[in-house]
Amino acid sequence: MELVESNTMKQLVKAGITTVVNDLGASIFNYALSLKLLQVTGSAMGYGTSLIIGPVVGLFVAPWVGNTVDSYQRKHVALIAEGVLILTLIMYFLFLNYSILIFLFQQLLLCV
Repeated sequence: MELVESNTMKQLVKAGITTVVNDLGASIFNYALSLKLLQVTGSAMGYGTSLIIGPVVGLFVAPWVGNTVDSYQRKHVALIAEGVLILTLIMYFLFLNYSILIFLFQQLLLCV
């Protein structure tokens, strides 16, 4: 019984650390992209808009994402989400001259 509780506690600690690192990395990445947008455009309005898009979209999309994850296998949903994220990053770097539009599109997809 004690061995099971020990393994469970280790898994919970690993999951907690992974979640914190993931959220911290995503937040830093979002902030860095917003600063890049500010540097490229010089527009404080664009900077502020890029910072607010993530939480607002996340608020509206969260129920849909929850239903999707509950309906399908989590592994497949995670793989598809990571694939979309990688594609948007590639698009961002390929079309750096059109970075404002790509950035807003990427922010929309990152929130999902």
